[in-house]
Amino acid sequence: SEADGYRNENLEAELHYNRLFAKKHDVGATLKYFQYQKVKTANVGDDIMKAIARRSMGVSGRITYAYDYRYFAEFNFGYTGSENFMSGHQFGFFPAFSMAWNIAEEPFIQNNFKWLNMFKVRYSWGKVGNDNVSVRFPYMYTIGSFKNYQWADFGFNQSYNGLTYTSVASNGISWEIAKKHDIGLDLVLFNE
Repeated sequence: SEADGYRNENLEAELHYNRLFAKKHDVGATLKYFQYQKVKTANVGDDIMKAIARRSMGVSGRITYAYDYRYFAEFNFGYTGSENFMSGHQFGFFPAFSMAWNIAEEPFIQNNFKWLNMFKVRYSWGKVGNDNVSVRFPYMYTIGSFKNYQWADFGFNQSYNGLTYTSVASNGISWEIAKKHDIGLDLVLFNE
C-alpha cells in the first residue's frame, strides 16, 4: 500500500476453454499472462537500488483431459521471468504433468461395491523454480567505500580511505529448480 511506501501494480489476463464431447470426453485448457511490479514510492534516499521497481512476468497454461470420469490427464507449464538474473538467464520453463484413474467408475466396482463412490489413484511430476536469492541483481558487482585502511609505509603507519568491492558479481546465477513427485489416493465412501 502507499502508506508503507510501496505501490503494487498487477496485470493479469486469462483465456479458458472447456468442452464435453460425446458425453465422455471432457477437454479443458487455460492460458494466463501475468505481470507484476512493486514500486518504492517513499524513503528512497540515496540508494538507487531502492528506486528501481521489482518486476516479474510470465505465461502459464494447463491442458486437461478426462474420459468418462475414469481416466484423467493434465499438463501444466509456467514460463516465468525474473529481474534477479542476467539477460539470457532471466526466464525459466517449468513443466508438470499428472494422471489419475478413478477405479470406482469401472463397471465391475459400480456393480459390486455401490458404497464406494470414489477411489482415485493419482500421480504427478513437475519442476518448480525459485528466484528468491539473497541479494538483488546478483549479476552486478557493487563498490563501496572503506575508511582507515592501515598501510605500513617505511616504518610509519599511515591511514587511507578508498573503495572496495562490497558485492561480487555472479553472471551465471539463475533459477533454483526442484523436481517434485506426488502420489495420492482420493477415497469417498457411503455417499448416496
